[in-house]
Amino acid sequence: MIIETWLIYTLIVLILAWLLAFFNKVIVEEKYDRNLSIFIFFVTVFFISLFWLLLSWGWEISWWIIWYWVVWAIIDYFFLKARFMALDWVSSSVFFINYRLFSSSALLLIGVFIFGDAITLNELIWFLTGFIIFGLLFEKQKTKNLNYRKWLLGLAICIVTITLLHVWLKFIGSIVVASNDILFYLSMLYVSYSAMWIPITYFAHRESINLKQNNIKSIVWINVLQWFIWIFYTGFLLQTYWLANIGIIYKILSYSIFIPIIWSIIFYHEKLNTKKIIAFILTMISLWFFI
Repeated sequence: MIIETWLIYTLIVLILAWLLAFFNKVIVEEKYDRNLSIFIFFVTVFFISLFWLLLSWGWEISWWIIWYWVVWAIIDYFFLKARFMALDWVSSSVFFINYRLFSSSALLLIGVFIFGDAITLNELIWFLTGFIIFGLLFEKQKTKNLNYRKWLLGLAICIVTITLLHVWLKFIGSIVVASNDILFYLSMLYVSYSAMWIPITYFAHRESINLKQNNIKSIVWINVLQWFIWIFYTGFLLQTYWLANIGIIYKILSYSIFIPIIWSIIFYHEKLNTKKIIAFILTMISLWFFI
């Protein structure tokens, strides 16, 4: 049985997402200053991406696509702000389960009605199975505060903005992939994206951003590695969206929620219960049906 190209790319994106989570875990475990690490990450992204652009300057630049990237970066900013707002009022378990369920459903409908994506019976069945999987992973916890209106508002904004982000990526992906120079156009994205986040990060946390810390070299190197992972992550994601159904791809990517669960079981000896085992088995079966 031959695995289709889009599914291979999607699984590669999942692996790259795992690597990004791994490096974030290293930053936490090594007790690196998070604000400093975030600031250095965006500075690293800016200069490496700018260097790549200068090397590739011979290519014909479609300046209009820079504005698409700027819009993408602005939407992403509001998405992150809304996510932090929602997590201030509710547990991560409650938030992420609801966020994944509703955003994946929205993208499936958008794929069908806007992009004309065709859904096979197997894909529809196992898309709906995702509701069972997330239901098994759901752990009922008390909200941090009693203000349900604020966390629901944050959740709603997250669903709208993440939907816009992925629709934007699918739209731009058809142009970028066809250009045969994905890394060049992705460098455009990261220059505009990091240029926006550098001042925001610095002025929000300038008191804790100290470039004279002893572990500054380690932080720089780990963020250089993250840049390489990040640019290939986005590149494969664009190609995947160019090849296949946006709703199905996003649903498969949403299974990355297993990453922190697996981390907790392996490294923190969290109890593996029956619900999580069933959810994991159903996930593997659903992926097999996409082959």
